[in-house]
Amino acid sequence: MDAHFPNTGNLEEAEKTYQKILQTEPTSPEALQNLAVIYYLTQRYQEAKELLVNGIQENALNARGYYTLGLVLEELGNPGLAAQAYKDAIALDESWSDAYNNLGNIYLSVGNIERAEEIFWQGILADPDQFGSYVNMGNVLVLRCQIDEAMEAYETALQLKPGDEEILQNLEIVRELKKEPEEALLYAGNYFYKHQRYQETIEIFTKFLEHQKGEENLYEALAQSYQKLEEYEKAIKTYQKAIRLYPKVAELYLGLIGVLGETGNPHEVIEIAETASKIFPKQILFKFIYHLTLPIIYNNYQEIEYYRTRYSEELTNFIKKTPLKTEEDKQNALAGISQHSNFFLAAQGYNDLDLQKQYGNWVHQIVAGNYPQWVQPRKMPPVGENGKIRIGYVSGCFWGHTVGKLSLGWVRHHNPEKFEIYCYYLNTRRDEYTETFKKHSHKFSENFTDIETLAQEILADNLHILTYIDIGQQAQITPLAAMRLAPVQCTTWAHPETSGLPTIDYFLSSELMEPANPQQHYSEQVVLLPNLGISYAKPVLPQPTKTRADFQLRNDGVVYLCCQTFHKYLPQYDGVFAAIAQRVPQAQFVFIARPNTAIAERFKQRIKRAFANYNLNADNYCVILPKLNQDDYWNLNLISNIYLDSFGWSGGHTTLEALACNLPVVTYPGELMRGRHSYGILKRLNLTSLIAKEKADYIEIAVRLGTDTLWKNNILERLKTNENLLWDDLKPIKTLEKFYERLVTN
Repeated sequence: MDAHFPNTGNLEEAEKTYQKILQTEPTSPEALQNLAVIYYLTQRYQEAKELLVNGIQENALNARGYYTLGLVLEELGNPGLAAQAYKDAIALDESWSDAYNNLGNIYLSVGNIERAEEIFWQGILADPDQFGSYVNMGNVLVLRCQIDEAMEAYETALQLKPGDEEILQNLEIVRELKKEPEEALLYAGNYFYKHQRYQETIEIFTKFLEHQKGEENLYEALAQSYQKLEEYEKAIKTYQKAIRLYPKVAELYLGLIGVLGETGNPHEVIEIAETASKIFPKQILFKFIYHLTLPIIYNNYQEIEYYRTRYSEELTNFIKKTPLKTEEDKQNALAGISQHSNFFLAAQGYNDLDLQKQYGNWVHQIVAGNYPQWVQPRKMPPVGENGKIRIGYVSGCFWGHTVGKLSLGWVRHHNPEKFEIYCYYLNTRRDEYTETFKKHSHKFSENFTDIETLAQEILADNLHILTYIDIGQQAQITPLAAMRLAPVQCTTWAHPETSGLPTIDYFLSSELMEPANPQQHYSEQVVLLPNLGISYAKPVLPQPTKTRADFQLRNDGVVYLCCQTFHKYLPQYDGVFAAIAQRVPQAQFVFIARPNTAIAERFKQRIKRAFANYNLNADNYCVILPKLNQDDYWNLNLISNIYLDSFGWSGGHTTLEALACNLPVVTYPGELMRGRHSYGILKRLNLTSLIAKEKADYIEIAVRLGTDTLWKNNILERLKTNENLLWDDLKPIKTLEKFYERLVTN
């Protein structure tokens, strides 16, 4: 037990004692904090957190209470909040060395060694006899490659705690590092790489390679660090050098392919994949890449046609050439489909039903060959004694991702009296959205190592209905969705593309967004939920802190916000921006470099050609910003004038956020649901005058908004009057629940 915790003796008896005290003295600091310690020691972390938060509200916590809260929050996976709790403990008791050490280790765990070192020094000054502070300081000094100083710190710690096994092991490590200084560089470089400190990783590994040849994984880490910093040419050259040194390492080819694909070089991707598939004939992923590669961005409309035709032909050929006779064949094919995604097919702007069904049936065949027991029809289980229907939701986007924002209301607003919600999370990223999903789930499962483990858990939960929120976003979800893990399985418009899988029964869509003939676009049965089909909470906007100058925008400009990722901007519509600029001389179109600067540069060259066709210089009108954090993104919305929707694949949550910032939205609905998100949103607001009937009409609306202040203000007044229709709409949730109930009880 921590030295700062009291001896609670028999925990069960102590718990009863403190609970009894709190019944009569609900703000007793001693009872409240001791009970929280007992909850912590018995791993009831949520109960401990609630008790301590209540103690803060009642002003009943001292340094020990905040320290305990820090421990609890770390166990709950909230290091940022834990750090603040440790700071609060230190503010109340500056001699609390354990709080310094825990706080420093939080900074160290995220790679901030500068701040960690500062905190550890403060801990040493607060309590020079605390051996742990010297151990932690030694760890920092090793990462700085200051081996002699690290050895001195560990020796001091050993004097304070003679014979300690951890300290002795650390001393042994630094003595070896002193003999081989290059190993110290590797140790530090690997630490920085693990903690995403990519600039430091590059500096250290480059220094190491000045003295000797590295292993293949060092080159891979170095190349990936360049890639993360969007220094793509250096990443490519590093992979190429590594392949020359280690021509039989498949991961190096995959890394090079990844960089080339990310930077919009599909021809090179296909060439290298073809070469690699010959060197590694058993690595089927290279064949997937060769046959089914799709660009992120296109130079012209002809490229779209070329790659669509190629994809269609190669998909047919690849299916024919991929054997599924032996167990090895089946496992290889499964490995391929678990790592491949055809996400960018939807960006071409066509009805993909036939291609998706062809791919989906093939995926199902591969999955059935590997897991025949998991593709059979399932009987609807009876409702349990509690009378609740068990609904499962699967996604890798239960965080502040577009998909997470769009789908959160389905989980948050379900009736807990009628439904148990089971969330299965295929990602490690966590934020406040993750916590909200978790809070409103009967069960929230995560940290899956493979789809077999996840499939077994889903089956064990004996669900009535399983909804895959976004089939196509992550490769491993597609083979999982090709199984039959629940009697009824659905997908949703959070990824607005048919799955093509015979195991997905329903597509949960929006009645306002779908065209008149939606069933022609889906292999699933379309379910039209009322209005937008979702329940979206009104965003909480920050106070503006940035000016137009911070975004390279003119104070007198008419700022048109164009914030979609570049795969949504098709080349046949580039001239729209130039046509608007020709009639609104003060126009500035602001884009964001998503997904990266390399794709942004390709878009920039394309848009320059479009403006040149109108005898205009795009540089006078177009600004491409680097990727923005959330606060800066909000600020950009708040200082813009008009939001221009993308053609073919419309904005969804970006449109909702723009409207929350009082921006009028211009849209031209496409033939497919994914091109009609903003259309549905504006229909809901009864702002149909912002919906274009053709491309020329889109230009007219955008120009009028930029030049007719009276008309624009009238639009904004109507937006202000009707905007509450968008937020926390419960009608889609009620309809969805009735739909689920019919499926289970009929």
